[in-house]
Amino acid sequence: DAVVPLGLDLAALNISIAPSLELSGPDVAFHRGIPEDDHDDIGPDTDLSALIDRLVAQMSLDIIQISPNLKSRLDPSYTTLSIDQQHAVTIDLYKSLVLPFTGVWFRTSNSKHWDLQFDRFFPGYDKQLDKLQNFPSCRYFQLWLRLRTQMRKPAFEALRAKLRVPFRDLSWLPYTDSDRMWDT
Repeated sequence: DAVVPLGLDLAALNISIAPSLELSGPDVAFHRGIPEDDHDDIGPDTDLSALIDRLVAQMSLDIIQISPNLKSRLDPSYTTLSIDQQHAVTIDLYKSLVLPFTGVWFRTSNSKHWDLQFDRFFPGYDKQLDKLQNFPSCRYFQLWLRLRTQMRKPAFEALRAKLRVPFRDLSWLPYTDSDRMWDT
């Protein structure tokens, strides 16, 4: 687990997280079969700073894991990282201008476009999410959306404002489109 503390001091925001909904009914046994390491409990006792650190670490991994393949799903991806290196990716990879790909198209961005990127990676409280590709399969994104449902809007937007600061320190990310993480 390559978690790099972001030092966001989220405790100072005094944010409360509602308990997650408890499943009940005849099919609950099916849901309770999820291994503990595949499930992130989010609730009133959650250390929000640690959770966001884990979420960003997971985002770092997810981006590389779903990077495009050469021609088909059976071909390798464009990344030059070994499987072990891919699993060890941290947010620091995105702070370096050394891109781990066999070929890239790049675009420099202004702060307005970078904010648009942030909004796609970490959608706001009221953002409608229709027909997305890549993002829904990312564990970090699933966790982000669960967190969004368990917080009040002002607290969630305050969290986004704190998270936007280290996001602006990144040197590169995939060029997103309105409906996908990798616009290829």
